Amino acid sequence: MKVSDLQGGQTGCDVFLISARRRRNHHGRPVDGHYLAFDQSLSNLRHRNTMATADFEQSIRGPGGDDLDRPPNPVQRHLKSPSFKRSKAITAKSSHKLNLMQKTNHLQFNISFATLFHDRICRNGSETMRKVIMWDMVSVDGFFEAPGHNIDWFVFEDELAAYIGESQLEADTLLFGRVTYEMMAGYWPSAEGDIAAFMNGVEKFVFSRTLTSADWHRTTLVNGDATKEVERLKHLDGGTIFVFGSADFAAGLIEKGLVDEYRLGINPVLLGNGVPLFKPGTKQTKLRLTHTRPLKSGVVILHYQPETDAS
Repeated sequence: MKVSDLQGGQTGCDVFLISARRRRNHHGRPVDGHYLAFDQSLSNLRHRNTMATADFEQSIRGPGGDDLDRPPNPVQRHLKSPSFKRSKAITAKSSHKLNLMQKTNHLQFNISFATLFHDRICRNGSETMRKVIMWDMVSVDGFFEAPGHNIDWFVFEDELAAYIGESQLEADTLLFGRVTYEMMAGYWPSAEGDIAAFMNGVEKFVFSRTLTSADWHRTTLVNGDATKEVERLKHLDGGTIFVFGSADFAAGLIEKGLVDEYRLGINPVLLGNGVPLFKPGTKQTKLRLTHTRPLKSGVVILHYQPETDAS
């Protein structure tokens, strides 16, 4: 059985729920080691119950067995009474239900675990990797910085703060190019509040060929090949990886197909000039809109996924 059979889709990655050491129970059905042990335990229990019942009935009959000439004693009358037979039937039915519940719960656990295993390991026939998401505030005309690295035009209010708070629940790692890193590292360490606490505490990587140190808390400096390092990070355990700003750095990730989702906060402003988020020469990529959230401030949050990855 494949996990894909349980989920109604074909993944190309076979995850078998049933042990390779398959056995068959007394009904002729294949069972794995867990069910074999469970069935054996039930068989032993039935045997003990049968022997105990036989011993009990022999004790009330006496050494000579059941004497038809002897009037039945109260215990015998009870064992033969309709009420006892009904209670015995109810007990047997309840025991059968319990056995079914135990087996069903065991199977449900296996299915749940296998589904989790599938989500963790298999994705379209390949290993599941951590997502890389680009998040940027941009102007209507596509700039994420005004001249001089000016970002005073960002519209920041309570609804946007709430959205960022939601994103923080996903984010496990942040990636920066040198320029964006220096701006962030110059501001957040002395800032206060929930966003500041998140920015200062989350794992961070800065990619630069010129920096010699990165002193911001929990920051790793990478001087080597950025795409290889990001590919390595995607294969590690952890949560979602976010890229903030860093247009030059992000351009290399986009070219290599390493960005899984684009999240844009479109600000209601035309800058006319500045640093474009997407560099000229970016290859054409079809995107699918997966989420839209207009805010009262006029900012519109859009989520896009590359067409091949959108679901």
